[in-house]
Amino acid sequence: MAGYASRMPPAPRRRLLTKIEVEGLFGIFDHSIEFPAEWDFVILHGINGVGKTTVLDIVKSALSGNTSRLLRLPFSRANLYFSDRTLLEVTRVEDGRSSTTSRSLVSLEVKLFLRGKKAVISTKYNSAEDVVPEFVRREIEAYTPLYFIGPDLLFDPRTGEEVSIGEAVDMLPQGAGIPPSRRSMLKELKSDDRLVDFWRSAEVHLIATQRLIRPEGQRDQDYAWAGQSKRRPKGVGTSTVSYFSDDVKRQILDALGLLARISQRLEKTLIPRLIETAGETTELSELEIRRRYDEEQAVRKRLAEISILDEFGPEISLPAAIDEHILRMMDIFLRDSEEKFGAIDPVLTKFELLARILNEKFHFKSLQINRERGFVIKTITGESFGPEHLSSGEQHELVLLYDLLFQARSGGLVLIDEPEISLHVNWQKRFLSDLREVSKLTEHRFVVATHSPQIVGAFRDRLVRLGGIDDG
Repeated sequence: MAGYASRMPPAPRRRLLTKIEVEGLFGIFDHSIEFPAEWDFVILHGINGVGKTTVLDIVKSALSGNTSRLLRLPFSRANLYFSDRTLLEVTRVEDGRSSTTSRSLVSLEVKLFLRGKKAVISTKYNSAEDVVPEFVRREIEAYTPLYFIGPDLLFDPRTGEEVSIGEAVDMLPQGAGIPPSRRSMLKELKSDDRLVDFWRSAEVHLIATQRLIRPEGQRDQDYAWAGQSKRRPKGVGTSTVSYFSDDVKRQILDALGLLARISQRLEKTLIPRLIETAGETTELSELEIRRRYDEEQAVRKRLAEISILDEFGPEISLPAAIDEHILRMMDIFLRDSEEKFGAIDPVLTKFELLARILNEKFHFKSLQINRERGFVIKTITGESFGPEHLSSGEQHELVLLYDLLFQARSGGLVLIDEPEISLHVNWQKRFLSDLREVSKLTEHRFVVATHSPQIVGAFRDRLVRLGGIDDG
């Protein structure tokens, strides 16, 4: 799609996770996972009970700054190493038991070594009840539109600004159920800015085993540090395929809005640009103009197929001969089209990849993208229905791929727990190949935890066995 790809500046050098160490997991296991920077994925394999899911939870929580979660996970230390010699060290220590309750008192020490330097940050969080208790989180999210984007930092979607825990507490009514002494303590909480900056830059996304039903109030967790305010609808038992189908409509509306804004800007200068070139001689090649026009028409057709443009009409053939005046106008028209369509090429390409992978697997039906309905499933007899009527395996495949393509931020670390759930053996065998196709677009790196030998397949060199036991 030469000429229509988004014109983006070179990406900055990425800080890549290269090693994970978890000590004292469940008080039993010490795990070490090498993840060389040149690898696009690593596979965690092991019998039930060795902590694959918990390792992913620790990595996700450590990289997203969820200290409340880390204080509750059963491990003693976690070290995360990066390609630029940065080290994040998280130590969880049992400090005895509360004299007033039966709960353990736990402290969490977070050390950050940037690019091989001595610890530039060492922050201690006291017991889980002294960071931000769950009931305080619930009260804040019940009484305000704020939501947490770090251990003591929230985001206000009304203003687009970050809010400290102290400011959030001030927004709560007196009847919110937080004692005055606890309010005072919460107002003093604040993480070091350098640690917050690290959490902001660490793009991490978890795809958990429970993928088809969404918990109440679940939000787009991995957009938070970027300061975006996407919030998912509340409601126990929300179907993920239904939510993602609605998100398809939002994605298309966003693309249409972007097209409209670019078109308006270009139209304001169109007449002056035409006048400016009216008396000029041109060295434009008629053959090149025809090639670019054919390409532009092909892009319009692709956009019509996912409803970003209205139904593609009959193709218009250029005249047999094109004079210089028409060549100049065509050049301006095609440059404008390249700018407009190049801006939405990422979403178009992702939708096309999603549909291609799924339609190669679905039998007797196909996935279509529709501006008004989101996902539409068409049968070979021409009938259509919504994605919630797909089989469990088909829904898992759709949800996982859509999550990777549209929910996880590009260039980030994606943690996938048991991708084999409900998938046919043949689909499991293709999983890592599909993952690599997605990565070509998104530049993700993956940590995949699985029991499936079919998923591992020929990639045994990427396999890390946890627990030291080979389960076949």
